[in-house]
Amino acid sequence: MKGLDTITQLIFNVYEAHTVAIFRRHGDFLRCLSFYTLSKTFTDQKLLPVEDTLAGWVIKHKEPLIIPNFDKELETLGYYGKEEDIKSFMGYPVGEDGVIVIDSKKRYSFTDREKKNLRGFVPLIVEKMSEEDRGSEFEESIHELETRRLIFSIFRDLLHGKRTIREVLKEALSISGGDTCFVGMEKGRKLEIKDAVGVSATECEGKTCALGESVASSVVEGGGELLLPFDTGYLREKPLIYEGEKFRARQFFGFPLVVEDIVFGVAGFATCSEKPLEEASIGTLRDMAVLLSMYYSQLWTKEYVEILRDVDPVSGALQFHYFLRVGQELIRKRTKFGIIMVHLLNLRAFNREKGMDFTDEMLRRAYHIIRESCGERSFIGRKGGGKFYVIIPRKDPWSVENTAKIIDHTIFKGIYENYEGKTKFQKKEEGVYSKVAFFPEDGVELCTLLEKIEN
Repeated sequence: MKGLDTITQLIFNVYEAHTVAIFRRHGDFLRCLSFYTLSKTFTDQKLLPVEDTLAGWVIKHKEPLIIPNFDKELETLGYYGKEEDIKSFMGYPVGEDGVIVIDSKKRYSFTDREKKNLRGFVPLIVEKMSEEDRGSEFEESIHELETRRLIFSIFRDLLHGKRTIREVLKEALSISGGDTCFVGMEKGRKLEIKDAVGVSATECEGKTCALGESVASSVVEGGGELLLPFDTGYLREKPLIYEGEKFRARQFFGFPLVVEDIVFGVAGFATCSEKPLEEASIGTLRDMAVLLSMYYSQLWTKEYVEILRDVDPVSGALQFHYFLRVGQELIRKRTKFGIIMVHLLNLRAFNREKGMDFTDEMLRRAYHIIRESCGERSFIGRKGGGKFYVIIPRKDPWSVENTAKIIDHTIFKGIYENYEGKTKFQKKEEGVYSKVAFFPEDGVELCTLLEKIEN
């Protein structure tokens, strides 16, 4: 029997109590460390709120509390599952963050002498709590080592096909002490849930939310861990994962998934019940997030990783050096493609009349027009100035030629013809033109194809 349990039982016998319990504060809640009771409805696993409970009052004010002829509501005790005919109550502070409570169904009051005697037990309780803390720290260290060994074993089994990713997430959820665990990945400035286990897992998978519009997506947007305390108001202001979710998270730990210094997703752990997440698990979950990053980065293609790293900050297109690597890789694989050069003319007139910010916005609009015209399978690069290059994997050359005509027409109508400034553009040739080449028909080397469309 633990030392605290021995003291609890001794006090129970001395005071002819119905229940004796020792609680310790954890944030806004009290957790039961030891108890002895005659009640069948005492709930030692339930966390008591500091606010609105008698034990919480004692620990907040650091003062004893004696209530004879007890007539308070059951909720003020908090540790019974149903009504108990309590006649008297006494609470006493223990150290900085502890409290001992005693209640009785036999007696209508505790005397001042009994309160004074209880004070004598406090140093012994504090000493035993410290001893058990040291023992717990040692046990936690051993447990952490065993857990880490288990983690590597789990991921080894995952990589060898002996476990599924959901089985791995279930292990992670168990370690966190939470109710739900999920992994989300960024896709088109949105967070998409790839896998989930626990509460509402089925409803969560496949859901998306724009970055910044959910708590989980803020991990990707912010690029760092997000460890929220229990019942924080932040979880009431925003949905955890997506708008309209059917559960309310009360605590959340979010860890970024990272590859090559790029945050591409989040591993999230949440609790929806009154039991907080295990703060001692944070280090372990952080390690698991590293291994999950390695696993999920395989789903996030190498091309997409490099795209995020090599994007032109002005237009959103690919940097030209990365665009060239894409073309060379397609040639190496003997993949047929068309390449279009789209040249935006008279940028100096825009700069002179409207300024650089206007020109930058025009380049962004042009990029989005090209993207909409060519589709998601295309690769769009910008060499500098007003020159965009597009690679379109294709089956028929005529489809690429038609796409180039659509781009010319749309950019001229959308940008040049509607331009409000001193310079006026009457003909398409004054604003934009394009040229097309094909691999392998027009050349088997990328430099040959580029020469054809630039001359």
